[in-house]
Amino acid sequence: HHQMPALFDPVHDAELLRKATKSSWSTDHKLLIHVVAENERTNEQMQELRKAFFREYKKCPIEAVQKATNLPHQSAYSKALVATLLTREECAAQNLHLAMKGLGTDERAMIQILAHSTKEEVELIKATYLRMYHKTLEADITDDTSGVEKKFFLGLINAPRSRVDLASAEDEIQRDVKELYLAGQAKWSSDISAFVKIITKHDNEYLAALNLAYGRVYGDTLIRAVEKEINSGCLAKGMKAMIMDRADFYASELHWVISGAGTNTDTLTRIIATQRHTIPAICHRYMNKFGKNLRHHMEQENAVKDTQYGKVILSLLKVAEAAGTGSPTGSNNTPHVQPSQPPPSHSGPPPALHPYSNPGYPQLVGQPGHSPASGPGAPPPAYTPPGYPPAPYGAPPPGHPSAPYGAPPSGAPQPGYPPAHYGAPPSGYPPPSYGAPPPGAPPPGYSHPAPYGAPPGATPPGYPSAPYGAPPAHGAPPPGYPPAPY
Repeated sequence: HHQMPALFDPVHDAELLRKATKSSWSTDHKLLIHVVAENERTNEQMQELRKAFFREYKKCPIEAVQKATNLPHQSAYSKALVATLLTREECAAQNLHLAMKGLGTDERAMIQILAHSTKEEVELIKATYLRMYHKTLEADITDDTSGVEKKFFLGLINAPRSRVDLASAEDEIQRDVKELYLAGQAKWSSDISAFVKIITKHDNEYLAALNLAYGRVYGDTLIRAVEKEINSGCLAKGMKAMIMDRADFYASELHWVISGAGTNTDTLTRIIATQRHTIPAICHRYMNKFGKNLRHHMEQENAVKDTQYGKVILSLLKVAEAAGTGSPTGSNNTPHVQPSQPPPSHSGPPPALHPYSNPGYPQLVGQPGHSPASGPGAPPPAYTPPGYPPAPYGAPPPGHPSAPYGAPPSGAPQPGYPPAHYGAPPSGYPPPSYGAPPPGAPPPGYSHPAPYGAPPGATPPGYPSAPYGAPPAHGAPPPGYPPAPY
């Protein structure tokens, strides 16, 4: 017998949450699960509860829940409770931070979060990441990854992911098919940069059409070509994820999690919490692909069956099934984004912003990983103006329009401008495969913008090239430069 959720009163729910978490040594878990999970509140209602809890008790409800469930054996249970209280963007930002924290990088977690995020969703995640950790997502990716993996993940968060009218994009699709073939199967050594450039700049609908077009011309689908040509497991996994249908990818990931030797509760919570807006479509695909109901399959797992964690995660899934759209507006694969209202910041007035900050990319003054507004470490004169994403695309040439990827100033594409459907980006759209960087861009090997600002000149012999910029000519390092190992 299904019990209807109680009428929502955020102040009453906050009172019950306070009562359940008041003492870490005598937590009322039954009441805690009732308030956070069994009442089946929507995520919007959870944000009202968070605001009411802080207003009434001057405490963060997330911290209260974490302190009340801090025993080692409660880790999965605690994370599921917190995920239920957080917004989707906060869940995504938190999991990206954890994926890059400490030694090593959890690339699979990053792919699960970013591979199918729309441009609008990525912008929300980036802004939320900065608010939560006082450092840009781009800066952390730059610090934690290298080589083509760095290019891939930076492409995921900075590329335009433009929607394309497939009816009028046949010529572009054929150009991309030919370029991918020449970069892969036609060469002895694959040009992975070409795969990264083409796959990360388009949305899922375009990539699905590209996948089929590649198969019609060359026999193998693009997914099969990626499997053959890309040796890096991380890159191949990420590119295949982007080409696959969104619901198909997440249904496959959930089946891998549930059917493996022991349920990976972190991954199960991460996917359900960050993809809750498309859970109906994922559940439908899960049934069609694996012949099982997702919720029933989860209930059979030891980590879920008759456990505190199971009660919370199944409730989160159930609410997502009821609230999610399943068939997002505008595309079968691309969700319509409903930006959730983040809870108020409780750490005083909002931080000051650098005068050169871009809209959507605020940089906090005095925080680790951010360069000063002037003096040593300040950005170069050709710093990206509003409308252009930050590195790796480089700064536009002088006089270029500020709208994203507008037509080049002189009409015909300048050297380094690819004939993309969205107009020609500036010459220097990133090196090495898109032409030389514009004046003022950092020399090869420097990230842009580096955590401490762009280097004042070329790197002297014997100094590493990244990520702090070139050292001063004489004496002690200026403010913003680390004292070691130089």
